[in-house]
Amino acid sequence: MASRVTQAKAKGRRFQQSIEHLVKDAFPHLTGNDIRSTNMSVSGDDLILSPRAQAILPYQFEIKCQEKISIWRAVHQLLKRQREDLTPCIVVAKNYAKPVAVVPFSHFCSISSQNRAAGAASLSAQGDCSVSEAFEKDPSTCLTHITRDMLTNTGYNSLVTTVSAKSYTALQCQQWNLRIWAKNYLNLWKIYDEHVRAVKKGLVTAAPLPSDAQPPSGHDTTLDLSNVTPAVVFGKPVADACLHHLPLVYVALPFASFLDLVVQQHGDDTSKATQSQHVST
Repeated sequence: MASRVTQAKAKGRRFQQSIEHLVKDAFPHLTGNDIRSTNMSVSGDDLILSPRAQAILPYQFEIKCQEKISIWRAVHQLLKRQREDLTPCIVVAKNYAKPVAVVPFSHFCSISSQNRAAGAASLSAQGDCSVSEAFEKDPSTCLTHITRDMLTNTGYNSLVTTVSAKSYTALQCQQWNLRIWAKNYLNLWKIYDEHVRAVKKGLVTAAPLPSDAQPPSGHDTTLDLSNVTPAVVFGKPVADACLHHLPLVYVALPFASFLDLVVQQHGDDTSKATQSQHVST
């Protein structure tokens, strides 16, 4: 038993260090002291960021390498120590799988949309208890509408379109294909892997638009489903979310794609920092 625990800790430590290296590779101007992995026995954030690093990466990282992950427990664990000026980011992985980032959906909208200001303003929509009754009656439809509204309100210049894959419904928005999951039971790996396979195999097809989401006149509704990034949007019942002070909606997406979004968001800042570093040396 002791050896199994030791192996699990070693596996977790290696994964934690690999995430540290991926972040450093994405932001080469940050030095080794700006980003460092903590020891497995140390409580708190799994990546320690210097003030300079936090200016570009305003996140608190919880990193887990587990075959079975209780994602809401991980979210709650991180939010217990959350700082108001930092965004929670949970990075998870399992054997033979690429790492996945889990962040609040409103934050995803903010960093991935072209209208950053509108995206930031949408943060107030999370945890709104006024829609709890609708969520309880039909959680899937309610979460789909919330997701669609948040995408639309954060400046996406492409229509948010309903698509279908197998027996479930997803949303297509620019290069993202978002599966919606609003049930209390959440087997993240099963749901995420199923959606990734459906997208890779081309099993995602366009579905008729609902009457309340018809495109504006002259809008191009052609969907290119050949080059999209799969992600899973999942939500907790609103009343429960308010009770535990949890944001309503989270999204799981490839960690590499998440890093790309952050790099793009801070492109000007990182280039200036790199130039100043070269000048100083």
